[in-house]
Amino acid sequence: MRLRYSNIISTLALFVALSGGALAAASALITGADVKDGSLSGLDIRNQSLSGLDIKDGSLSSSALSLAARVNLRGETGSPGAKGEPGAPGPQGPAGQGVVVTTATGPDVVGYIDLSTLVTLALTAPADYVLFGRVTAHNTGATDDNLNCGLFAAGGAFGGGGTQVTAGSTATFSVVGAASLAAATSVTLSCQSSGVTTFDLSNVAIRSHNLG
Repeated sequence: MRLRYSNIISTLALFVALSGGALAAASALITGADVKDGSLSGLDIRNQSLSGLDIKDGSLSSSALSLAARVNLRGETGSPGAKGEPGAPGPQGPAGQGVVVTTATGPDVVGYIDLSTLVTLALTAPADYVLFGRVTAHNTGATDDNLNCGLFAAGGAFGGGGTQVTAGSTATFSVVGAASLAAATSVTLSCQSSGVTTFDLSNVAIRSHNLG
């Protein structure tokens, strides 16, 4: 058989017609089941080619939404709520003891004899104490002399103080001490001079500060 130009053209036309219809039928039969998972990306979808009607409700998770979409879905910040009522007050703690001050005073002494007790203060509880003694001394002799005093408890000294008093003059000075006592005890105040003159003493006192 001899091929003619007209036979070739008609055969090509028939082939194109048949293949075109087959392609149209094939494209109409493609469904989601024919698409491999993960084979399509956003680049395969033309911009603005899909609308909300093309997406099945609930088919997108929150992770599938872009950041911009999540921001757009967030509602406006509401106004602050009303302030709540104050809560009931808690239980009151025990009152602190604070610093307890105790004072003892002694009598005036004329012609003081060295190291005799001038005043005694009872410390009735074990605690930490700061103590102050006070003495006013008048030098009754013709020679300047020193008068030194100390605070004593349980046979030992734990504080002291003194001054020099010129002949015929009067001076007031303090005696200071601190002690941490494990039991109740008594504190005494005694003084001693260099022995070249005599003193008349007044305003003798001990003041304790119980620190707890």
